[in-house]
Amino acid sequence: MVVLTTDHILSVLRRFQEGELTAADVEAWADLIECREDIDYQPERDEDIVEAIFVLANPVLNGSLDEALTDQVIASISA
Repeated sequence: MVVLTTDHILSVLRRFQEGELTAADVEAWADLIECREDIDYQPERDEDIVEAIFVLANPVLNGSLDEALTDQVIASISA
């Protein structure tokens, strides 16, 4: 089983900030992860990861990915 960590999410968000990924790229990535049952989450951070993936995968509910939302997600998983 693959284990998704906060470092993976931070890496994707940094790539978005640097212009390497679009908001649509990040949404598609998070959406694929959200649907998978064969991806486990970093045990001590699983609730933070679930929330971050939900926010990134659902822009209709949480707002489009922009600098402010990116900063918010980074802060929530960096703590």
